[in-house]
Amino acid sequence: MNLGILFAILAMLGFGLSSSFAKKPSNVLGPTKSIVIRNLGTVIILIPIAIIPLIKIKPTPVQLILATAIGIFGYIPLLYFYKALQKGRLGIVIPLTRTSIIWTIFLSMIILQEFISFKQAITVTIIIIGTILLTKKPNTKLLTKYTLQHGAKEALITGFLWAIWYVLYKFPIQAIGPFPAAFCLELGVLIGALIHFGYENKDKLFSKKKDQFVMIHQLKNQDTFFASTYQQIKPIIPELIGTTLCAAMATTTLVFAIQFSKVSIVTAITGASPLIAIAYGHIRLHEKFTKQEIIGASIAILGVILLALV
Repeated sequence: MNLGILFAILAMLGFGLSSSFAKKPSNVLGPTKSIVIRNLGTVIILIPIAIIPLIKIKPTPVQLILATAIGIFGYIPLLYFYKALQKGRLGIVIPLTRTSIIWTIFLSMIILQEFISFKQAITVTIIIIGTILLTKKPNTKLLTKYTLQHGAKEALITGFLWAIWYVLYKFPIQAIGPFPAAFCLELGVLIGALIHFGYENKDKLFSKKKDQFVMIHQLKNQDTFFASTYQQIKPIIPELIGTTLCAAMATTTLVFAIQFSKVSIVTAITGASPLIAIAYGHIRLHEKFTKQEIIGASIAILGVILLALV
């Protein structure tokens, strides 16, 4: 088996489990806060892993800045994904975000000059069909006037932006190596989330007085903004730890997958991550799989196996 395929499967497992653990924190804290906390933990985990390669490679400041900038861009599709989930149903949002696989194949051919064989194209199509069957609810239309107003539009934007990000991912990996690239990219996502978090909460963090912004040191009833955030975090610490560890695993394996394989192939495999998330949810809640979910999961798994063999 190609090393890139093996790392892509591990990344799929990491992304799927991370998504499963992230559901509760996202509901409790909102998308921006949960991304900030998740990526802060991921960056801390990656520091000791990336420090030695960074010392050996000695990348230029420009290379580090560009890699981090790509990471900041990566926050945008993540934000649109959470917005889509807030506005629409999972069975509509997830299938539409899988359009990222098609866009990635197209953009990889243009920008990276990466071409896939006819056999690979067939197996990628099998994975897409399986994932859509797995996540799409029966008798649900994906693109209607109603769904476009309730998450479908954001899901389509997510798919396109994710494709751009996956293609851009290749450049820092080639320039500074996998571990430093993973660190810079996750740091960039964290910076993007922090900027957005600060913008969303500027009224809580600052007060305007005499045309100048000054920090609020005390709020009524001694209930500060940060203290209230801690109270929200406390009950969901296990989920936050789970999503952080799985995200770190997914990121580190993803960069190696992209290093050893074509971006479009890696995207197709990691795009089947809902298989892991749905399976975990059913097992945890002791729910039975529907017939359509079993068929979709079987087709997606078959596609991944065939892709590993061709």
